[in-house]
Amino acid sequence: MGLFNFSRVKCEVRYLNALPQKQIELCFFSPTYRIKIVCDITSSKEQVILPCFVPHIGKFVDLVYGVKDFIDDVKNILNIFEKVSKGEDFLYNAFDKFVQRHVKEFHRIIDTDLFRIISEFILVICDLSQQKGIRLSISDKVDISQSFVNRVVMIGNFAPYYYVTRYRQNGGNWEPYLEKYL
Repeated sequence: MGLFNFSRVKCEVRYLNALPQKQIELCFFSPTYRIKIVCDITSSKEQVILPCFVPHIGKFVDLVYGVKDFIDDVKNILNIFEKVSKGEDFLYNAFDKFVQRHVKEFHRIIDTDLFRIISEFILVICDLSQQKGIRLSISDKVDISQSFVNRVVMIGNFAPYYYVTRYRQNGGNWEPYLEKYL
C-alpha cells in the first residue's frame, strides 16, 4: 500500500469475552457492503485465529495472523468488491485481483499466504451468504477453497509465482524453505 490509504471501507472493532476463548468482532462498512466477522483471538489480543483449509492435509487448521493485517486484508477485499463488475465470475475476479496485488508486492505467493487469503475470502463470503439466508457447510467451504487453490496453481498467470513451504532437518531442528511449485 502507498503512503496514503483513501479506503472507503471502515472497520469497528469490539473485543468479546465469550467463553471458553476470547473473541473479536470486526464490523466492516463500505458503500455497498456490511460485513461482520467474529474470530477467536490469542491471549495477547494482537492476533486472530483463522480457520484455514489446507488441501494437502485435507483438513482445517488454525492460522494465527495479526489483527491489523487481517483488518487491512478484509478492507482490501471489500475495496476490490466495490470495483469489480458483479457478473457470474465476480468472486473469482475479485480473488484474482487480490492475488495479483499480492504477487506484485511480494513477487511470489507462498502456500501459507494463499491459504490465509482464501480463509479471509471465505469469512467474507460466509457473512454475505448468511445475510441472504444461506449458510455454507464445511463441504461448501472446502469446495471454495479448492477452487481458489486451483485458480492459482493451474489457471491464470499465478502458477510461475507459486511457492510451497517444505521442511528439512538441520541437526536436531526442522527448518522451513521454499520450493517453486512448477
